Amino acid sequence: MVNKEKIKAYFSKSCQIKTELASLLGISISTMLQNTWITSLHFLYLLGLPLSISYIKARHFTPLIDNCRSKIEDWMLQKLSFAGRAELIKSVLHNTLSYWAMSFKFPVSVIRELESLFSTFLWNGKMHAWSWQDTCKTKAEGDLGIRRISDTNLAAGIRLFWRLCNGVLSGLNGCLLDTFHTRIRI
Repeated sequence: MVNKEKIKAYFSKSCQIKTELASLLGISISTMLQNTWITSLHFLYLLGLPLSISYIKARHFTPLIDNCRSKIEDWMLQKLSFAGRAELIKSVLHNTLSYWAMSFKFPVSVIRELESLFSTFLWNGKMHAWSWQDTCKTKAEGDLGIRRISDTNLAAGIRLFWRLCNGVLSGLNGCLLDTFHTRIRI
């Protein structure tokens, strides 16, 4: 059960019907993001993800990129085999990305930077024998089975859309679906 007294809504500047939406949902509007000390930062983080009053931009992904970079720098100090580096990319780094991918569509510049980090780590900073596109083919196609970040991000977005359409969401998402499902047919 959702406790509507604990929920506060954050609306973008462009939202014209803030009060109507808040009253329809039975929740209050938060003014926390309108405080001058937060708007000067342009974003804050909630549960490790950026919360912004504007569209999420590439600069908001800095903690994610820094997190991946620090893991890679630690691993570069160790003598790892090519297969070991590929496995770390597939398991650890992609799991780090999946939490963010479930919430945001990554900007192309962020995808390029992350794939560049991954590629440099995979080839141990040396000249790359294959392009990143060839490296990201499936094992059935004869490659390493590393997923492309854009494909992972797209799959996460499709999964969220599917869950919304099939009513599998819980919490506030379920509350929103219950409220609007009678008015809007998807």
